[in-house]
Amino acid sequence: MVFEEERWDVGGIMRRIWGIIWEMESVQDNKVSCIVEGSRLGSWEPPGSGVSKINTDAGVVEGVGVGLGAVSRTSAGEVEWAVVLQRGSGCAVDMAEAEAILLGLREAIRMQSRKVVIESDCLIVVEDLNRNRRGRSELFAIYEEIRQLSLSFESIVFKHISRNFNKLAHMLAHAMPWFHGSRFWTSDLPAEFGIVALFDASNIF
Repeated sequence: MVFEEERWDVGGIMRRIWGIIWEMESVQDNKVSCIVEGSRLGSWEPPGSGVSKINTDAGVVEGVGVGLGAVSRTSAGEVEWAVVLQRGSGCAVDMAEAEAILLGLREAIRMQSRKVVIESDCLIVVEDLNRNRRGRSELFAIYEEIRQLSLSFESIVFKHISRNFNKLAHMLAHAMPWFHGSRFWTSDLPAEFGIVALFDASNIF
């Protein structure tokens, strides 16, 4: 401001910070991430008009427990709601990922969503649901419950998304401090989650 007479709004500063963080994480993970003029190539993509996109993720933390996260956003990138469920007992990763989808669907029904897109970074679970795979294990029992809840919507699509573009759901599943139970937000989303939502939304315009 002093030397270049340039003023930055808070949102602009936060987007720059998160752009740097994503670039550093990509280098550390040996993943290719192209940054052009401060923006990522590729990002969270908004759903169509009148559709809610629900991103889900699960985190199995050894010695701590399992966390499930889900967040619903509009075509404008606005957060409609977000939910976290954390517990002490553990389970297999694919089962936790399926439970995260189940959590998202339950909240979508409670919030009276009619058209939804469900995104998860667990390819196996997404493929199983889209191929309507059947079985006798506990995992397939969760799949069946997901199918039953799916009947409550006018339209529903299950999609796989890169972990790089599922950051907000990932952060929710790993929310600290760890709390055994559920937490739910609408407009009162904590700042650390709101920053990620803002960064995602800035890439859709």
